[in-house]
Amino acid sequence: MGEREEAIPHGRRAVELNPVDALYRGLYAMTLFLGRQYEEAVAQADSALAVDPNQGLAKGARGEVLLVKVLLLGAPPGEIMDLRRRNSIGDPGRMAAFERGLAAGGFEGVELAMGDLMASRYGRPGFERVRARTIGEWYLQGGDAERARDWYERALRDERDPNMPDVVRPGAKILRKLPRFADLLRDMHFPEDAIARNIALPD
Repeated sequence: MGEREEAIPHGRRAVELNPVDALYRGLYAMTLFLGRQYEEAVAQADSALAVDPNQGLAKGARGEVLLVKVLLLGAPPGEIMDLRRRNSIGDPGRMAAFERGLAAGGFEGVELAMGDLMASRYGRPGFERVRARTIGEWYLQGGDAERARDWYERALRDERDPNMPDVVRPGAKILRKLPRFADLLRDMHFPEDAIARNIALPD
């Protein structure tokens, strides 16, 4: 059993001991997502958000589950599109990017437009801080693997992002088509046997 699976019972116990603590439920939701227990992850995230609508880990876990359903399981993108629209309320530039992307290419168009917008704002004062990895994920979800990889490289080089190993999560399968993908994994200090396994994963 892997470390993520081993963490699940510990998260469950923390929630049992602290049932109204949104942070513990958010952590548990994210652990369940990483363990690919998607439905229970959503249930725990919703419980956390009922206590604290701004609980970041719960929001992240719920959004990640929606992306997995759309990208891997072929679910209609309606829910994730609703999430993107809600997250754009109050930011005219972001809402304009959402509408522009929606008109240009549906779900993938929205992801590319969000990537472009956040790339243009990256590191500029006066805008919310967005990690390079997050911009890479928008491009990845929009189908632009080359720009996704560029932003993942920036996350490694400039931000030393500790979460970069998650680049090999299921939604990143198109990156494996890039000739330079193995180099990226080496930059992330993946062992050679793990690199070989990731390169060989089926689409």
